[in-house]
Amino acid sequence: MFQELSTKHPHFKVINALSEMKDNEPWDGETGFSVDKYLPDDLRGHQAFLCGPPPMIDAVTEVLLDKNLKPEPYIYRILRKTGHGMGFFLTQ
Repeated sequence: MFQELSTKHPHFKVINALSEMKDNEPWDGETGFSVDKYLPDDLRGHQAFLCGPPPMIDAVTEVLLDKNLKPEPYIYRILRKTGHGMGFFLTQ
């Protein structure tokens, strides 16, 4: 679904990443915490929508703040108590 959106909308980019992998798991995508390298240095004028467990939300929020995105009202959080996945959406 997201890959299809990125085809239709040139400013919509999907990057799949795994934070942890098993040794025998085939994966050719991103690994580790890779959010920072895909973001512009200055995020003033952007909004961020985050979804995931609190530790992941906190880590991404720290990166956003370091890149000049003000927390309120520009960072929106949807916290999940369990799970390992995270969604992240940035708009301008």
